[in-house]
Amino acid sequence: MRQVITGLFFLSTLCCAPCASAEDAPSPSASQNEAWVADAATIAHIRDIVAHSDGADGVFVVNDDGSVKHIQSGMVCPPKFPNVAFWHAEVFSSSLGKGMDVGCDYGRNGVGDQWVSKLTIFATKAPDGMTLDQAFGDYREQVTKVSPDAVSRGEALKIENKGGNPPDIRSEEFSVTRNGVAYTTDLLVSIQRGWILEIRATYPGATGAVTLPKGVTVNDAVLMIGDYAMLGAALVHVVDSIGKQP
Repeated sequence: MRQVITGLFFLSTLCCAPCASAEDAPSPSASQNEAWVADAATIAHIRDIVAHSDGADGVFVVNDDGSVKHIQSGMVCPPKFPNVAFWHAEVFSSSLGKGMDVGCDYGRNGVGDQWVSKLTIFATKAPDGMTLDQAFGDYREQVTKVSPDAVSRGEALKIENKGGNPPDIRSEEFSVTRNGVAYTTDLLVSIQRGWILEIRATYPGATGAVTLPKGVTVNDAVLMIGDYAMLGAALVHVVDSIGKQP
């Protein structure tokens, strides 16, 4: 188990696994909140992405702050995360109708314009009678088919209920290999008000804890810490909106 969210709804900051010693870690030069706020250029870019996404008309809208709302479920995806940018609005074919299976896709590229970190938040209308265990089993099977070498490291996220009404979740963390490099893939599933919320995060490293090497820049430290925290951060930022309509 790598991440613990206590009480869940302290929202904008996540506790993650232990970092390197304090002397190795730089002090951020900007506040946590600034990392989540999209500027005008980013908002315009997100609007362009959604406008040119197949099937997005009548399914997604972009709010004034750049957040992306899924009309059918009410789920609101942040305009960005501290470590990854909004890449795609995804609409998948569904027997239940248009807009009943969608995703908000985020990522960050590295050397050679190859992605190094990815996060996707899916909202899928739950079939009648679907249980959380059934939904988790289906999505877990998808992960292991995509990465046959995946090795389970157990629960990816644990919520300690110290007040409020935290959501019921299932999660698992896997060690995987991508182009000969060790990566982690996290899977989280919850059913909220008739919708299945699935979150997948993949990022470099297989230790299960954030390690900041000596001399790391502030920017790189923010990206690395953001990678390890994004599964919980995604849950926190979307779970309250999914399945709710204005």
